[in-house]
Amino acid sequence: MAPVRRVTNDRESRRSCDHCRHKKIKCGRTLPACLQCLTYNIQCTYGEGRKDFEALQSSTPAASASSGDATLINKLNRLEFLMEKIICEPDEDYSSVNANSFRATLIEDQFGQGHLIGEPSVMAVSLQTQQFLPEEHSTGENGETPKTVIQGFFAGIKTSCPLEHIRPLLPAKEDAHRYVDQFFSTTCWPLMDKEELLVAMEELYDETTADVSREKICAFLLVMGFGFDGISRLQGRTATWSTKIYNAAFSLLSNTTTLPPNRMCIAALLLMSFQFQSSGNFTQSYSLMGNATRMAQGIGLHLDVGDTPHRLEINRCLFWCVYQQDTYQSVAMGRPPSLDDSDCMTELPYQRVYSDSVVFFRCGIRLSRCLKKIYKNLYGVAGSRKSAIQKRTFIAQMQQELDQVWFEVPSRYRPPTLAEKQNLDNLRSKGNINAGAELHSLYYNCLCMIYSEGVGFGSIPSSNNSAGSPSSASDVNSSSNYEKCLDAARKYLSLMGYLTSGISSMAESLSTLFLMIAYPMVPYFVIFMHLRAFPSESTAGSDLQLLETIDSFVKSLKDMSDGARRLYALIHQCVVAARHYTSSVKEQVSADRFSQIMPITPYMSGYPMGVGGWEEGDAASDYLFKRDQMGTASFASTFGFHS
Repeated sequence: MAPVRRVTNDRESRRSCDHCRHKKIKCGRTLPACLQCLTYNIQCTYGEGRKDFEALQSSTPAASASSGDATLINKLNRLEFLMEKIICEPDEDYSSVNANSFRATLIEDQFGQGHLIGEPSVMAVSLQTQQFLPEEHSTGENGETPKTVIQGFFAGIKTSCPLEHIRPLLPAKEDAHRYVDQFFSTTCWPLMDKEELLVAMEELYDETTADVSREKICAFLLVMGFGFDGISRLQGRTATWSTKIYNAAFSLLSNTTTLPPNRMCIAALLLMSFQFQSSGNFTQSYSLMGNATRMAQGIGLHLDVGDTPHRLEINRCLFWCVYQQDTYQSVAMGRPPSLDDSDCMTELPYQRVYSDSVVFFRCGIRLSRCLKKIYKNLYGVAGSRKSAIQKRTFIAQMQQELDQVWFEVPSRYRPPTLAEKQNLDNLRSKGNINAGAELHSLYYNCLCMIYSEGVGFGSIPSSNNSAGSPSSASDVNSSSNYEKCLDAARKYLSLMGYLTSGISSMAESLSTLFLMIAYPMVPYFVIFMHLRAFPSESTAGSDLQLLETIDSFVKSLKDMSDGARRLYALIHQCVVAARHYTSSVKEQVSADRFSQIMPITPYMSGYPMGVGGWEEGDAASDYLFKRDQMGTASFASTFGFHS
């Protein structure tokens, strides 16, 4: 065997992981906390720790278990051992375990104690590195220590569902009924039957029942948590109790190898995935979504989530991970191979809504893919290699594809009328209006991007010709495209403003909505540039109001991720600058100066294309907020203003 490389830290020189070295995985970790090896279930070796681990493993009653159970127990024992080393030795700095492979967040768990959630970059086995710990490694009220809490948690998972931990979390039975009713009244969920869930509820509330299947507990807890969230948001309250419910459900879902492959398990995995998505935890969300998809394939059920969830979708939250009151959302998630599939259709009373929703869902996925295709071929690396003629050909093809998709959209999914916007009570009873608004916003964003590339803002109509009447024959196409682009941008932002006005009162995911608003940045820049060039135009006031509506909404959001904050900073800078230019007409910018600023291209460092544009499979961190190809340090300096 080749000599083992050594890594020196402040304490002593230790061996690094043989497995990672041979596999050429740059985990950069000294033992015992090699999480890459944990993923591959390889036993790391290092001095005394090796003996401790072997002793722990030899004490496991693996001989009496089946080979599969023994493997699972070994994995759990090993995970327990490593986490004990990481957490219970405060003098050891294991908190910095390779930021790309492990991030730890301490949140409150169902016991009111510390809850460590790990996010390994690769999870070949679905064991999440999470523990229930007293705060700051202190002794708990009942004398428990971090070590005993860890051991107790794993013992519960290894044997059966810890009902003694779940039942104290449950609300009064009549309240639980109300939460379940709320969930099923606002979603159409073909993977789970309400009556079946209520039977599980009776079992869970019956203290004489000693054993309830794990999938039933998970499904019931999640449905009840979602229902509670919905009622809380409708009443303007913060849902804190549901966080404990979600944590309890997730602890039961952490090891899918022991979950039976059935509809209820798939539903629980999807619901938990949605919950993580709404809180911005995409790593866990994608992992659970992948588990649900594989489990569904095993029983012949097809889950259409657009592209594989492990790749970045430009609008990744929009159509496969938005949970709201519209009936199409949950129905579409469980689409079978065909609409007449007897396994799904005969047992459900949702046939009309179901079939219509599937059509709508497919249109949404196709539009989302159109958007991604536009990014790649006009703004990304592929676009930088295209000639003007090739781009025009591509734009014509995309226009035909968009028209074809739009033709298939059900007519009842339409933009909301003014009266409907003003009547939120009516909206709650007619959720498809919201769904239609989302679909239209995506469609308008595609158009906006096509026309912005087609015209190029260097050929924007002059200030005395803003109505769209070209001053020369060569400007005919540019002027026409510019007006189309501006119209699409206004419609997009108008729909976004409409959605933000009703979203908080309709029990929908705020962080999901924010991603839907912020990721397609082109319409914001289009409106801003138009206001900068024509601050005295008659529509300037309403255009500025569109930006301010969304700006004020996003400002009210709390607990945003770092990426979300940076995206919001771009929106806010647009608003601040637009407000400045519209309030000072004397500083109107000429078309010549405007053409020198920059066209709408990926060369803006703030625009989500970054260096070289976006390629399929890239992680968000690979292209967001990087120094652009022209050397511009920031969006603010590019446009010459600061917030």
